[in-house]
Amino acid sequence: MAINTSSLRSMTGFGRGFLKTDHYKLIVLIISTNSKNLDIRINLPKELLIYEKDIRDSIKKFVYRGNIVVSIFAEVFKVNLNFGLDE
Repeated sequence: MAINTSSLRSMTGFGRGFLKTDHYKLIVLIISTNSKNLDIRINLPKELLIYEKDIRDSIKKFVYRGNIVVSIFAEVFKVNLNFGLDE
């Protein structure tokens, strides 16, 4: 499905998404407001800081103007490490 970008008139928006697996849960919030320049702010937990550049580069592929705030919240579930030692 093609998106007709000429019909997109507003840069103001809000989005939320989540991903849950057996090991972790991620919640992503994105807020955009109108601006002549592109300003991207990314709030990540320290465990995900290595992905900041990748996230920023992905946003730049689709957004050319506006204030963009991306907040990612992560919850890691308790990992059950049941193992035994051979004696």
